[in-house]
Amino acid sequence: MLKKLFAAIVAATMVLGLSSFATAAPVFPDTMGIPEEPHIARLKALGIVTGDAAGKFNPDGTFTRIQAATIAVRLMGWESSAALVQGQPTIFPDVEARHQWAWGYINVAVALKLVKGTPEGKFEPDRAITELEAAVLFLNALGYTGQVTGGWPLGYMMLAANLGLIGSDFQPYRPATRALVAKMADVALEQNLVKEDKEEPGTYNEVLVGGQPISLYKKVFTGSIFGQAQEVTAVDTTNKKITVGGVPISYDPAVVIYGKDKIADIVGHYIVYSTNKDGAINFIQVVTPPEVFGVVSEVDGVNNTITIGGVTYAVDEGAVVVKNGTAVDGALAVKLANVLGCDATVYFTQYGKVHKIVATYIEKLDGGMITAKKAEMTPDGLTYYVTLSNVGAEKPLAKGATLLKNGQVATWSSFSANDPNVLYAVNESGEIVYLDVWNVVQRNLKVVSKFTDPVTGAYKVTLVDANGVSKTYVCASSGIFYSVLLDPGRYATITLNRDGKISAVTEGTAPAGLGTIASTSISTEGTKVYYYVVLNDGTTYKWENVSMAVYKNGVDKSGYLQGIFGVFQVGDYMKAEYTSAGVLSRISLFSPGVVEGKAASNWADPLTLLDANNAALAKISVASDFAIKLNGVASTANSIQAGDIVRITWNAPEGKVATLQAVRFTDPTKHAVSGWDETDAGIVLKLADGTSLTTSNNTIVLRNGVAASVADIRVGDKVLYDAQNPCLYIEAFADTAKPELDVATALYSNGQVTVTLKFKEELYKVEGYIDGGTLLTFAAGATRDTFTAVKSYQTQPGSVVVSFTATDYAGNKLVLTRTVTVTAP
Repeated sequence: MLKKLFAAIVAATMVLGLSSFATAAPVFPDTMGIPEEPHIARLKALGIVTGDAAGKFNPDGTFTRIQAATIAVRLMGWESSAALVQGQPTIFPDVEARHQWAWGYINVAVALKLVKGTPEGKFEPDRAITELEAAVLFLNALGYTGQVTGGWPLGYMMLAANLGLIGSDFQPYRPATRALVAKMADVALEQNLVKEDKEEPGTYNEVLVGGQPISLYKKVFTGSIFGQAQEVTAVDTTNKKITVGGVPISYDPAVVIYGKDKIADIVGHYIVYSTNKDGAINFIQVVTPPEVFGVVSEVDGVNNTITIGGVTYAVDEGAVVVKNGTAVDGALAVKLANVLGCDATVYFTQYGKVHKIVATYIEKLDGGMITAKKAEMTPDGLTYYVTLSNVGAEKPLAKGATLLKNGQVATWSSFSANDPNVLYAVNESGEIVYLDVWNVVQRNLKVVSKFTDPVTGAYKVTLVDANGVSKTYVCASSGIFYSVLLDPGRYATITLNRDGKISAVTEGTAPAGLGTIASTSISTEGTKVYYYVVLNDGTTYKWENVSMAVYKNGVDKSGYLQGIFGVFQVGDYMKAEYTSAGVLSRISLFSPGVVEGKAASNWADPLTLLDANNAALAKISVASDFAIKLNGVASTANSIQAGDIVRITWNAPEGKVATLQAVRFTDPTKHAVSGWDETDAGIVLKLADGTSLTTSNNTIVLRNGVAASVADIRVGDKVLYDAQNPCLYIEAFADTAKPELDVATALYSNGQVTVTLKFKEELYKVEGYIDGGTLLTFAAGATRDTFTAVKSYQTQPGSVVVSFTATDYAGNKLVLTRTVTVTAP
């Protein structure tokens, strides 16, 4: 099977560690740096996946089965067909009117044999798709819709693993994350399409076009994939062309770039790319490490290396060297000698070797530290000024000045007062043309060892970062080396000077383990019981039955694991906190999504939220930095009252609340909308309990949790409200469920049986029969959830059969027959 682009990306990732690159312009703000980002990037470029209203992808969230089926239909290029049958209901009874946006997709998915229902004939559209279901969905998209060798489910797992859809961490019945589904979909794009051999069921042959196998991507998107990395030598943003491999190629204005901020930034880099059906580049993957900028402190013309910022890089034999705008000719050793002491930007091949050096030489001075910065409007336009400690007076920046911070091109806003280690240069007019700050801080590294180099006498320390990468540093002074903060086993935060040496050290903390719980289990091994928690990234925690400090949504749940292990729930965010000595000190758990509870008291710090059983659900510090809204309007913490419904979301990495919405309703019961009138004053909603709500243009409305207007509220919706006049806050909920009978009774008195039907909601009408007599319209009680009807009998019957149709205000119907025992008063 061809896997051109995917293979190129994976290979580059393995060789160069692309997953650790800092992408300045992530495809989605919450996918930056995750392993699945290249896959998500291409799916977005092809219009297969989109973000939420906030522009986020939510990679740790899940897709419902209906959403995943929609992705598969788009992946196969059948979206236009889905639009044609959009108005046709599906064969599944649980794909209801509220799912109408996806009816067309489900109809096409059924026709293509991508999906099928449960043995009961249902689709379960709102359930999160599992990893096995997602893998089978994309296998079906490739043509594996018949028998599979090995049967269900093992055969499907083996086939999915062989095609690269799943990996070693596959858990078939675990809800699949959005990131994993995107990865599966993108990998499926690079597989060749197949068709089952009618003569040999279970045998699949590749679909041939022009005698050649064809991938799903080639068939659907009809563009090309260029998996061989090539250098970009020029970008023409005016004519929308990229010169790659020496050939100018048009690019789509909406091109997606993975690995760089903007299109101009890819010059000098190697890329792999794909084109759309018009031959324009629509997806770019940069497969070289980011360029390095700094002073060339050492060159080695024998071993062909260059050193910048204490790091040595191998230089390709055919490297291009440019100094002060002019190409340097001669042997490589001569070229390298010409850039010693210069400021240089270094570019790499896809294999990590330097292939281009662009150097400038400028006389620089030690400016000490930035003590102040300002900007003001002058006759020449906006002018920036800095004050340097070794200069004393403020100096203006020249237009187009070179600004650098920690070896990278910077902006004015990147600098701060107290930034140290400043080098600068001025022109004849006294303007700063070059400003370079060096202030590299690396946090929370674990100290492995420290030693004195027996040859050079240098003081060296070996540290390990959060990713387990070990590196040895030289201490700039013996005082730093002998600091207790650099004793093995501790965690330290270090500051590096321009030579890459440790110039300062402060105490660090063990990196917090943060992730989403993928599974929990208890295992007996010999005579011991172990408790396992596995995060989505594969991190596994294994504990014995010990007493642990555990907090869930801020509520102290601490105790022995045997009694509290149920607190750990799949889907929770988990944060493991450590002491500076690396000892686990606390586990913090945060429920995903929105946590809704009732305020236990008027404003207090912390504020306790109660669940339906009045148990502590969450504790939050209302002094934290987050916005508070009461009934949709910005408010303050002290406006919260006991009994208010409070909805919070968590900023799990920081262990605090991200958003807080408090609501206060006049009546905690949801009432059905029985009608509405529009007047000059606004829309008046009529409720089934007789209440009338006058609204205005300022009324804040949420319908099904989404911002709406009063006009969006439909007859039959259930509402909660704050009964001011006019009403300023309403929450409406579409009612698509049929009514439910709560209790049925029959009472005999004076020759009549009175049948009373009590329902779990307000109803519009109830009609039916008692013992097959004439059709009766049951009389509604004052609350419209109770209806009665009467039938005469000469003697008291033991029971009656009631057949009725109950209709709610949204038109949903319950048709039921019930035998009811008759009692006497």
